[in-house]
Amino acid sequence: MDKRLLEILSHKPNLISDFPAWMLPESTINDIRRTENVAIGEIAGRDSVAAVIRACEEKSIQAIVPTIVYTGTEYGNWEVPFEKTGVLKHRLREKNIRVYDTIIMGSPRF
Repeated sequence: MDKRLLEILSHKPNLISDFPAWMLPESTINDIRRTENVAIGEIAGRDSVAAVIRACEEKSIQAIVPTIVYTGTEYGNWEVPFEKTGVLKHRLREKNIRVYDTIIMGSPRF
């Protein structure tokens, strides 16, 4: 896992409204804005991946922005949601659906 991501997950700063430029660069924001039928997929585990895949089968989704959210209540291995976003990318690539890089959001007080 990326050192910056480990730092975020260990310190859990408030990341609800502002994203660091390295996490969501302007070029990515512009690309998302230009793409039609973009959905946000909150990834917590395999059920989340299954739900996103199902939504893509039922709707005309062209791209997914995966998110991983932390609050003060989560537990378990942080590698799992990141592994699951990899599975999602692989599965949706077969359907020509773009999956952007994962965005981390969180607020321990939330």
